[in-house]
Amino acid sequence: MATVKNRGSAVLMCLVLVMAIATVILAELDLTTAGLRAATQAEKRRIADYAFYGAVAQIVDDYYHDALTLPATRQVALGTASGTVTATDNTTALPRTIAVSGQVSVGGATFNESCVVGARHPPSVFFYALAVSGSLTSDQALETGASQASGDVLCGGSVSLTAVGNMVNGDLQAAGSISATSTTVTGSTLPFATTPAFPTASASAYQAAATAPFTDPSMDGYAFPAGSPYALVYCGADLSIQGTFSGKGTIYVAGNVKVAGDMSYADPSSELVIVAGGNITFSSNVANAVGYLFTPNEVQASGSLRITRGAVAGGSIQWTGTLTVAGDPDVWANEAEGAALKLPGMWP
Repeated sequence: MATVKNRGSAVLMCLVLVMAIATVILAELDLTTAGLRAATQAEKRRIADYAFYGAVAQIVDDYYHDALTLPATRQVALGTASGTVTATDNTTALPRTIAVSGQVSVGGATFNESCVVGARHPPSVFFYALAVSGSLTSDQALETGASQASGDVLCGGSVSLTAVGNMVNGDLQAAGSISATSTTVTGSTLPFATTPAFPTASASAYQAAATAPFTDPSMDGYAFPAGSPYALVYCGADLSIQGTFSGKGTIYVAGNVKVAGDMSYADPSSELVIVAGGNITFSSNVANAVGYLFTPNEVQASGSLRITRGAVAGGSIQWTGTLTVAGDPDVWANEAEGAALKLPGMWP
């Protein structure tokens, strides 16, 4: 009888052991299946991400080349992935950015995707406080920007700044060499760098788009009318200019521009562009001026000069005393403003 009991106990223990092993095997199978499911889901997510960011790259490229107007909707297709994404202007939240969001489906699984990317067109000379298409050589004092911002300097040739105490609040960028050992550069010093092409200004384009002709030889301030598009004043000869400017607008001068007296803005929202076909010259009595100033030729200042808000872009620049250019980041933050102001290279 004891033998039978022992055999029964052994059989029971075997059954318990078999059940325990089966439970372990089933658990391992469940874990394996769950792992496979997770791996499959992760692979689908990876494919969805590739498809989404491929669409984002295309959106950024199209925007850069002016082939995209925001907001825009694009279809996503990459292998087994498909979906739709929408790109919107994110400038209100962060200047010069695009928000992209949408859904991408892969193998029956749908994934929500979103990101914020930089939105940029080809860089403009007006993103810099001071830009020259040739070399920049001076033994006079120079200060650009303020508080380590808005003072980038661009040079299409080589730079040689020898005055002690120069200050560039931003980057110093040149297509050639840079010699500026006594200049403080708060950003990066970038010799032999790729530089934006210096734009041209078509006199015929400005004349055709003009909203007001100006025939007087001198201008003592100007009040641009409110509204859109911004006013464009066309002067077909030389112009002597000074005074207070209000509103937003552009003055194109086919000849030379002489700044005969101080210039100022009537209020913080005013913006002025002066485009000259000839040279831009500042008289020695001029201490302050404003505006985005452009000429493919020479800019000359015969005394210490402060551009209190604005930028200078010229073929070359010469000055005596101290040249201070505060910069104006408005068109960097909002490129549409540069086009509205008809800045060369940003318009037409």
